[in-house]
Order: sequence, then C-alpha cells, then structure tokens
Amino acid sequence: MIVLPIVERELRVAARRRSTYTVRVLVALAAMLILAGTLWTLTGRGTPSSQHGRFLYRALLVIGFTYCLLAGARATADCLSEEKREGTLGLLFLTDLKGYDVV
Repeated sequence: MIVLPIVERELRVAARRRSTYTVRVLVALAAMLILAGTLWTLTGRGTPSSQHGRFLYRALLVIGFTYCLLAGARATADCLSEEKREGTLGLLFLTDLKGYDVV
C-alpha cells in the first residue's frame, strides 16, 4: 500500500529531470572541493591522521544534509507552483486528500 501516492509520483517525475542530474553533479563537485580543502588544511595544521576521517565525515554529513533540505524544499515549491500554473491545484483539494498530503 502506498501511503502518499502524490509524493511518490512527484519524486519520480523530479528524479527524471535533466536539472536534477546537473544539480547532483555540481553538488558532488562542490563536496569534493570542500573535502579536498578540508583535508589540505588538516594536514597543514598538524592534526593527527586518526582525526582526519572524523572531520571529513562531519563535513560530508553537513553537505549531504544541506543538499537534502534544499532539494526537498525546491521540489515541493516547484510541484505546487506547477499545479497552480496549470490550474489543477483546486482539484487536489476536492479529493479526499488532506492539506499535508498536498504539500
């Protein structure tokens, strides 16, 4: 049973867009640059090599979490604005969906 069918459909549509791939590649390149810079500064500061993994993991964790937050907000805003542009947003409220299901 699919709990949120509209969410699943919109995520599948968003995953197939060319801009999604472009953003993923750009974020991956930015993450590599940030991680390389972090590693370079860690070795220059004389940080023990046993601590390098911890710092790099934390940096990657922050980058990934930020990307997920921004991608989710972007997909939600795009979906709602597309429904409004097409004039079908009101039809969603006529169904048995709740407001949080639509958002």
